[in-house]
Amino acid sequence: GRASQQSLSHRTAKAAKSTGTPSRAASEGAQGPSGSAEPSIPELTLLEGETLVSAIMKLQSRFDLDGVVYSVRDKSFDINRLNIGDDIEVSEDLMSTESIALNDVLSGFIVSSQGDRSLIITDNSALNASNTVVFDVKPGSVQSNAKRLLSEFGWEMPFKDGWQAQDYPITSSFPIAISRDDPRQAFSELLAEYPIQARLNPSTTT
Repeated sequence: GRASQQSLSHRTAKAAKSTGTPSRAASEGAQGPSGSAEPSIPELTLLEGETLVSAIMKLQSRFDLDGVVYSVRDKSFDINRLNIGDDIEVSEDLMSTESIALNDVLSGFIVSSQGDRSLIITDNSALNASNTVVFDVKPGSVQSNAKRLLSEFGWEMPFKDGWQAQDYPITSSFPIAISRDDPRQAFSELLAEYPIQARLNPSTTT
C-alpha cells in the first residue's frame, strides 16, 4: 500500500438500521417437549429514551466485556447526547451474532479476539459481528502501525516508495474496529485523524 498526504475532509455517513427485529429474536425460545415455544428470559433490556452512555455501561457490566470500541464515521454525532431509540431485549449470544440497531444511526455488537470481548458501536452498516476484529494501534508512528495493519491482511508496503507522506507519532495505544474483508475500510479507520490517504493495490497486495 502507498500513503500520500491530503487535506482533511469531513466525512459523514448514516448507517442503515439492522435487519430483522432484535427484540423478537431475543425473546424467541427453543421448542419445548410439547412442541410449543418456550420464550427465554432476555438477559438485558435497553429502554427507549435512556442515554446511549447508560446503555453501553449496562451492556459492558452485564456481559462482563473488556472494552468498548467506537467506529463512528460521522464526527457530528455527540455520543453523550444520543439515546436508545426503542425498547430492545438483548442477550450476549444475540449480540455476538447480530448487529443490533440502538437508534436510527448507531448499531452495536460483540466481537471476541484472543480472549478479549469488546462491544463495537458503529454507524457503518458494513461492519458486523462476523467480519469485524479489533486491531490494537500501538505506540510508535502512523507508518509503523500501517505496516502492521498491512501484515494483518497478508499485504506489504513497497520498500522504496511505499510511504510518501509525512509520518506522525502515536504516543499511546488504542483499539480500532476493522473489517477482515475490507482493507480499505481498515485503513480509513487507522488514518481517520490524519491528513493521509492509503492507495491499495489488490492485484499486488501492496
